[in-house]
Amino acid sequence: MSSNKQQRKPKPVDDADRLLAPENFAELNKYFYMMKPFQYFDMRLKLLMLMTKPDDIDPIFAQGLTVGGLKVYREEEGELGDEDSDRYKKFVVVDAAFLLHHVSETLLRMYLVHEAMPRCPWLELSRERNFARFKSKLKKRFVDLDFDEARARLPRLFYGHEKREDFSGPPMPEAEWNDGPANIESFLRYLARLLLDDANVYNAAKHGLALMAGESMFKLGDGKIVGAEGPSIMFLEVLKTANGGSRWNQSTKWVNIDEALPFVAMANELFKQLWNVARLRYVGGEGIRIGLFAKPKISDIIKRAFVTDDLKMELLYYVDAEEPAEV
Repeated sequence: MSSNKQQRKPKPVDDADRLLAPENFAELNKYFYMMKPFQYFDMRLKLLMLMTKPDDIDPIFAQGLTVGGLKVYREEEGELGDEDSDRYKKFVVVDAAFLLHHVSETLLRMYLVHEAMPRCPWLELSRERNFARFKSKLKKRFVDLDFDEARARLPRLFYGHEKREDFSGPPMPEAEWNDGPANIESFLRYLARLLLDDANVYNAAKHGLALMAGESMFKLGDGKIVGAEGPSIMFLEVLKTANGGSRWNQSTKWVNIDEALPFVAMANELFKQLWNVARLRYVGGEGIRIGLFAKPKISDIIKRAFVTDDLKMELLYYVDAEEPAEV
């Protein structure tokens, strides 16, 4: 064997965390908490609310809106017509569903990361890129975990203290201190269920807008017990069958704007306080005003009872003679 033959270099280890210096963490935390991502959602919510008022904002587009070298305007001249008004309604329906999922996912990802109290939350957040694993964590924390055990974890993350007596200054109202964590947990579980059960709506909007917005109605009997009508989104999704197979379904999801927007606002307020409490913990700075979030309750937002908000209809399939028919 030739002694002049060069030795092969060892194959690099494909692990970005290998030998990562912990000295990075303090600087990363400083930059991370300089951001204020809740401001983005606040602005999106305000813009979406503006879009619910076409008579107020359409004149801007009618006369033309210019930014830099780009000018956009409404193609048809004259007053706002039914077709134009319909475009605004469809946009609001789709964007309300999209925004609610987006802010919910962001809040819950931030919560799961901060609950573990890592040394560098930014890194932990960036490591989680598997949505199936994220959904598994959601289920474990917000579905399987006992409610009382779950709400006991919240004061540390949302209030900055585990006990009411730990606050300096005027004492926190005891009733609100007791009610707040339970109310926050109820909202978090509602939003987690939204992501677990309605992820296909979000995916349809995100991946090529493979959906259709409009008005739909569904009733059983007189519709007083089970039924839905109004703005909705129609999309295709694959669902599991009783025997473990998969079938395409044409699904309709009703979007109640009067409910969706308050949920967006509440989710973002929770996100803002979670973020600001974490900022104080990791980098310090000026104190913040703590809200206990004893109100509003979910029942203050959702006024309906025994009314469905989605409908799934399996597409037609040929019968496979080699497989037993499903019952």
